[in-house]
Amino acid sequence: METNPQTPPRRRWVGIALSLSLALNLLIIGAIGGGLIMRDKWGHGPRAGHEAIAGGPLTRALEPEDRRKLGRELRRIRRDRGATRETRQAAVATLLDALRAVPFDAQSAAAQLAASRDGLARDAADAHALLIRHLAGMTDAQRAAFADRVEEQLAKRRRR
Repeated sequence: METNPQTPPRRRWVGIALSLSLALNLLIIGAIGGGLIMRDKWGHGPRAGHEAIAGGPLTRALEPEDRRKLGRELRRIRRDRGATRETRQAAVATLLDALRAVPFDAQSAAAQLAASRDGLARDAADAHALLIRHLAGMTDAQRAAFADRVEEQLAKRRRR
């Protein structure tokens, strides 16, 4: 089979590279936007400590002292795992270096994003385990009251 001498052989690769670049840019913008939205909930804004664990209706339905207690425990678990603010900042710096590299190394950037995704998944699993343990320690009446507060939070969300 003969190739057309007028068609550049790398045209498909350029399209793939541009698509990957767009996807990475969208992921980064989403991560930054999510970080800005969540900053108050993770203790870095005017409402610091308001919601210590990722703030869905279940978290908002917790009593404030329970939310703070679970948040402290989640931060301790992260520290024990080595996920400090410094390690997260170093991971972001590594990703930024990969994005600025010429030529662009998609595998390196993908590895950095995968590591970030895996860290977020571990955080979510830890938060879920803490919440389940907390709920298991409640009395039947406390869990029923908690369920009522969750229902209220869901109704508030629907009204927005």
